[in-house]
Amino acid sequence: MKVLYSIILFLLPSLALANITPLQNLLLINDFETWLNNGESLINWENFRSKDINVYRERKVPNQIYYDFKRNIFNAEKEYGGKVVSIYGQFNSIERNNEGDPVIIFDLGYVNKLYTVSYTINEVEDLKVGNQLNLYCTGFFMDKFGDMSATCSMQNTPARFIAVNNIQHESSRKFLEKSVNEVIPMKLLHKKFNTDTTNLIQAKCEKIDSKNYNFCMGLITKDTKTTN
Repeated sequence: MKVLYSIILFLLPSLALANITPLQNLLLINDFETWLNNGESLINWENFRSKDINVYRERKVPNQIYYDFKRNIFNAEKEYGGKVVSIYGQFNSIERNNEGDPVIIFDLGYVNKLYTVSYTINEVEDLKVGNQLNLYCTGFFMDKFGDMSATCSMQNTPARFIAVNNIQHESSRKFLEKSVNEVIPMKLLHKKFNTDTTNLIQAKCEKIDSKNYNFCMGLITKDTKTTN
């Protein structure tokens, strides 16, 4: 989908924004994912991230990655570094980190664990221990005790994982606020989307995850079509 590109037919004077709104966040994710998939985007994302997504050649269970790191950590860092890895397996527990966000934990070997982060409460609250998960992960790291960590996603494609996680990460705020001010000012959005849609996005799409992605993207696609 190239929703953002179809919306912005001209630019209006930008507004100084303290925060990116849920509607703007949704449009940024849409535009960035479109660009990653070689579609026509409005924003030039080359200054934000390389378009290349290095996907690991095969799916892995967590223990396979763990033993690769245990056998030769330097080779494993080279093997998995900078790659998006598809993993699958039954998880063992879910905890809360210091920020209150979910951590899905897989047992590794006899005593070690893989701590995976970047989920929403909405995604994990109905999971049962022993459920098999299919995840895309990156940033595998092993500490001196043999425990591991990674950033993971329940999104169903590597590009969607990168788009959703990168746009919503705190480190991206400065770049994104500049992009918002330049190409999707609020005046234009209020003209393009009806009040019911913007209110629903505000209520249901504040944080995009694998459970609300299709619903939220459907809102902007439907409303854009009916208002053109």
